[in-house]
Amino acid sequence: MTQRKALRKLLFEDNGAGYDAGLLSVLFSTKRADALSVGQFGEGLKLIAAAALRENIDMEYRSHNWVAKPLAKRETIGGRQVQRLCFDVTENGYDVKESQTIFRNPSAKFVQEVLTLPEKVLVLGEEVNHTPTLPHQYRVLYVEPQEGNAYPSRIIEKIPDETGHQNLFVKGVRMSRQGILFSYDLGLEDITPDRIYADRDKVVVEMGALIKSCTNEAVIEAILKHAHEVTTSDHDEMRAFNPPRNSPQSSRFFYDPLWHGVQRQPNEFLANDIVMLSKVEVDIKRFYPQDIDFSSIFGPAKAVSDQGARWAAVFKRMFGDNAVIASDNTNHNEDASLMGYVPVKMNVNVVQYLREHGIGKADDYATAVKQDYRWVESGTLTEEEHGTLSELKQLTTMLGCAKIPEVRVYEGLFTNQGVEQKSAMGVTIFSFMKAPQYVGLKRSHLQKGLEKVLPTYLHELGHFTTRAQDHSR
Repeated sequence: MTQRKALRKLLFEDNGAGYDAGLLSVLFSTKRADALSVGQFGEGLKLIAAAALRENIDMEYRSHNWVAKPLAKRETIGGRQVQRLCFDVTENGYDVKESQTIFRNPSAKFVQEVLTLPEKVLVLGEEVNHTPTLPHQYRVLYVEPQEGNAYPSRIIEKIPDETGHQNLFVKGVRMSRQGILFSYDLGLEDITPDRIYADRDKVVVEMGALIKSCTNEAVIEAILKHAHEVTTSDHDEMRAFNPPRNSPQSSRFFYDPLWHGVQRQPNEFLANDIVMLSKVEVDIKRFYPQDIDFSSIFGPAKAVSDQGARWAAVFKRMFGDNAVIASDNTNHNEDASLMGYVPVKMNVNVVQYLREHGIGKADDYATAVKQDYRWVESGTLTEEEHGTLSELKQLTTMLGCAKIPEVRVYEGLFTNQGVEQKSAMGVTIFSFMKAPQYVGLKRSHLQKGLEKVLPTYLHELGHFTTRAQDHSR
């Protein structure tokens, strides 16, 4: 909006029931019992009045039959001069059913700040059938079902702007711009009076319960895609899968019994979820436009196990039916690949949740399958192969080794299903008590002759003689 001349008055009013002037002098709010309200202690009235006095802004509050103007009264407390916030209240002669806040002769800077409010307060968007909606630059992705009259947490998406940042809101008031995948409007109760800070651990717990219960699979895909592409990411969506052990419990409707710190209240039972849903949906629809398809963003109440199953199903759809979580051990990943599985790298915070809901890890298959060397009978070796083994024995004697190892030959390393696994060209077999028993050489390598097989043999001879393990193979 372009200002051609200074404004004389800015008026904020609502269509509520108004409030008593007595609330101006106490830290109490009649909205405290309303879970859908941001207000808790009436600090908003006092903070605005104090800021107006500091900036020399002429303002007043009106409701019912009274009007109040803030003023600062000097007092001496503990030997120091302080200013006490007071209100000059005039009663009778007014008739305002709701409540009003009036700023007179506002500065251009103040007006500009007011014009940015729709970016900071979600409920200041346009109205559809007298229902407050999101500002035009946001769209709803998922609304979490709630019991009773609790504020419904929701995942929302901001149309990308020049900042590239999404926003965190608590009960419709923006807390911060940060590097998260989506914007969130959370129903947290514990927030600072100035509405500019929310405890990150509490945010993470609340966010975790929200995204785990999410039925919008496009959201799940985006989070899994980020977890795959940025395995070291510290985004709050990643931390939400593995919150700090001492984090506060979430008050969200859904929960995950395998997730530390999130539980239901004793009187909440899954059997009642679907019964409660019809009432909850009616409550939530008061906040959103009538043209929203609630079947896509408002998921039905289901057992908790179904939530994890949805994440597992999306994982399989994205990466394939044979996809498993990659191991930190590259050998295990290679073994799993040879067995037909597809190891997929994932952010460590997401790994445990996926595993709890049926997604395997490469380690599971590498360690669960029995693997054995297929040894070759000495009588089946060719004359050339016997000759190479004889030369190796002579070289060992020349080296002066105290003990000459028995050398056996193997075709390869095979699973009990007969599938050959990738194996080294040589191996030293130790007993249960870690005593060296014999050295093994792969037959295909032995057939290349002494010059090729000698380095491998000397390597294994070192293991046999020193009993040292090889951590680099």
